[in-house]
Amino acid sequence: MEGKTLGNKYQIIEKIRRQRFYDVYVARLVDTDQRLLVKLLRSELFEPDTTFDRLSPNLAVIASLRHSGIISLRDYGKTEDSIYCVEEYFDGAVLSDVLAQAGGAINSMNALGQGIKIAEALAFAHKKGVVHGLLTPESVTVAGDLSLKVGDFYYLADLTGSLTTNKEFQGRDVRYCAPEVLAGEKASTQADVFSIGVILYELLTGLTPFNREESISKALEKSPWEIKSPREHNSQIPRLLDSVIIKCLKRDPGARYKNAEKLLSELHLCRTSLARAMAEARKAEREQQSGGIHDDGTQSLNRIIEEKRKKNLISSQKTQTSSFIGESDRQTTSSKDGYMPESTAEKETTPKKPAGKLPAGFIAFLVSFGILVALIVFGVKMIVGYLGIEGSPGDAVIVPSVVGKSIVEAKALLGNKDLVPEVTGSQFSREVAEGYIISQTPPAGSNVKAGRKVELIFSEGEQKLSVPKVTSLTSEDARLIIEKAGFEVGEIRKEYNERHAEGYVLSQAPEPGEDRFKGQKINLVVSLGKSPQMITMPRVTDLPVSEARQILKMNDIVSVTIKKMETGAGLAGYIVAQNVLEGTRIDPDQKVILYAAERPRTTSLIEVKGDVTMKISEEEKVQEVIVIVFDQEGSREVYRKIHEPGDKFKVSVSGFGVTNVKVYIDGFLAKEATL
Repeated sequence: MEGKTLGNKYQIIEKIRRQRFYDVYVARLVDTDQRLLVKLLRSELFEPDTTFDRLSPNLAVIASLRHSGIISLRDYGKTEDSIYCVEEYFDGAVLSDVLAQAGGAINSMNALGQGIKIAEALAFAHKKGVVHGLLTPESVTVAGDLSLKVGDFYYLADLTGSLTTNKEFQGRDVRYCAPEVLAGEKASTQADVFSIGVILYELLTGLTPFNREESISKALEKSPWEIKSPREHNSQIPRLLDSVIIKCLKRDPGARYKNAEKLLSELHLCRTSLARAMAEARKAEREQQSGGIHDDGTQSLNRIIEEKRKKNLISSQKTQTSSFIGESDRQTTSSKDGYMPESTAEKETTPKKPAGKLPAGFIAFLVSFGILVALIVFGVKMIVGYLGIEGSPGDAVIVPSVVGKSIVEAKALLGNKDLVPEVTGSQFSREVAEGYIISQTPPAGSNVKAGRKVELIFSEGEQKLSVPKVTSLTSEDARLIIEKAGFEVGEIRKEYNERHAEGYVLSQAPEPGEDRFKGQKINLVVSLGKSPQMITMPRVTDLPVSEARQILKMNDIVSVTIKKMETGAGLAGYIVAQNVLEGTRIDPDQKVILYAAERPRTTSLIEVKGDVTMKISEEEKVQEVIVIVFDQEGSREVYRKIHEPGDKFKVSVSGFGVTNVKVYIDGFLAKEATL
């Protein structure tokens, strides 16, 4: 490809790498020095014309995305045998190569930073209604300054249906693919969240949750799984970040974050919490180095100064106190402290004058005043407690609102405010999604003391009830029980049954004992009683209409329709064909159509030709196909063959004059045409 020009605009300079289903080239815009990246789809994987027509509408949407974390799609087109996409030139290495070179996990803060950048790009795309569908480390390009961009949005969105390789491949690295997508469902925003979770897991541990074989088998099994916690591989990963990744990797899409924007908000909380923890760790380390006991046993200067300051403060308080107490009290205080000033010792050797007496009633006044002050303080505390205010102004914090937030996010918000979150219960709720906070105590806006517990009630989602057993009951009794249990009766299908009388429930879905949301519909299969006696279809062709009717009536076949058909194959007024072949077993209610001959309006013997094309239902068993032609020369069988379910067949037929063609499948008329 080197030296070639695509679309008369992009001259290929060199090939820089080969990826799963495209080759990457550096190109330049003709007559300029502007460098671009060209991704050329590998022609052996796709049908260029068909694929390009399907891809174009989606490419137009992707080309409109403009975000610093998304590689811009500048142009696209097709060659004789392939499709190309032109992107902005972003000089860097794909993340898969970076991880391979690192040879393992990177530190939590760097990994989290890269995860946030990826989530920011996906959040922007999700807001625009664009799902990536194939997010892997190969989709992410990292520059030398650790900036990154996400690309390849357009490939899996519309290409997988055109892949000519086997279904398992489909261009995916299945280790990063959500299980529901591997099982054949359409990619969603929750599928992108799963892929981000796997990339974060690998950044932090150097491993993916599952290898290729495990990913495919677990997706096809559709059974619950337990992801091994990232902390089991790397104990340095913060618990909050660990829980966020585990939620991203839930098997049920509804249990993950709804989109990348929801995930992004929690990743930012994880970074805030991690940064704070790192800062506190550095602070503690510095304090230990500067304020602790050194190896030589001496104290640091900071501690000595602090102790001196405290001693001076105590001495000053004692001096001030001594001016407000009597001499006898001063003596008692000094002896209690184990401290006796020289001036006081000297004074004790000289006689003292008796102290003056306090005014009468002064002591009683002091006692009453003290009680009043105590009552006022107690009342203030009661009012403060009632209003939810605790502690002194210096210790007070404002309780943030966490109602409507996930448990993880609520704990992070409260923890950052020096409050202690405590989940104390749960409730069913239709309005609040499962795992999100319904109420909090104290309420948001309360002024409380740091370290206060905040009680949280979270939602268990919409209430689930146990499905009652209604099999072997009449349909009316079943309806009453189902509605009383909080459910609704859904589709009712009826079928014959030899063991149960008419009107009794044969089976139900969901099964008894399963947990389902309140108000969900329960489908029933109800008995029609014993099936009627089967009848063998008699032959009535070549008989007069009246005689044919009589024979069918004698065989209890009463639903008969006579249709006229222009043909020279039989006498006018005689039956020339029947929609159910003779010998076929039918029930008495089966509708039978007889075709009576009438002379054609024209006697032309011009030969006419045509084709009969049909497909056997994929849900049916092996069936016999018979094609019969009726024209002016008579009737004749032109095709008889056994077909498997899903088979397609084409039969060329011809006749003279007005020609009728009938196709029978297992004895029943399946198709009728006139040439």
